Amino acid sequence: MTSTLRAAVVAAADWCVPNKGLFDYLESRPFPLFRPSLARRIANDCSATSVLCCWLAKAPEPFPGAYTGTGNTESFLTLPHVPAPAAGDFVVYGEGLSLSVQHMAVVVEVGPDPLTMSHGGQSEPAFVRVSQGCPPAAQGRVIFVRYLPLDPPVPKPSEDTVGRRLVQDPTSHGWWLVDEDRKVGIPNPTDLATLKAEGIPETTMSAAELAGLTTVQWGSL
Repeated sequence: MTSTLRAAVVAAADWCVPNKGLFDYLESRPFPLFRPSLARRIANDCSATSVLCCWLAKAPEPFPGAYTGTGNTESFLTLPHVPAPAAGDFVVYGEGLSLSVQHMAVVVEVGPDPLTMSHGGQSEPAFVRVSQGCPPAAQGRVIFVRYLPLDPPVPKPSEDTVGRRLVQDPTSHGWWLVDEDRKVGIPNPTDLATLKAEGIPETTMSAAELAGLTTVQWGSL
């Protein structure tokens, strides 16, 4: 679910750039939250447009009160700081300095010099590299903050688990650890939860297929 929300935040940020003609730059509170159109332009600033991306993505508020049009760049600084960003995180420039010199943007693409969607003036939103987005007055202070957690990594099977499958017995509903390459299996393997956590995939086999396996002892696979 988190990865879907992150993708939606990035999609909203990506949408802002080709539609920058619908945006004006205005530092005002409370700021508006709606999808702008030719019939209804929107006026906000860097932090408000960042909140807008979250709102358009139907993601949770990045901080309390964000969806009532309150908060600013300092509000984003209350989020967890991370050493390297993922798409859907935020970059903040000028931490510890006055709000007037701070700036922020949405990270839309990672890499050695991440790409952001920035709304720092009337000529934006625009795609801006992190190295290019720091205002001179921000004194090179660049941090990344995160409010949507990353999905846990999917465990990769180790080399000695390749070809193995967890199979539920259709007759007894117990489990087998099966080596499909060698046509052998272990009924009722111990520590089933650990085997699943190792990333061994689950599959199905008929009772006849299971009966055709050579049954071996634990530790023989």
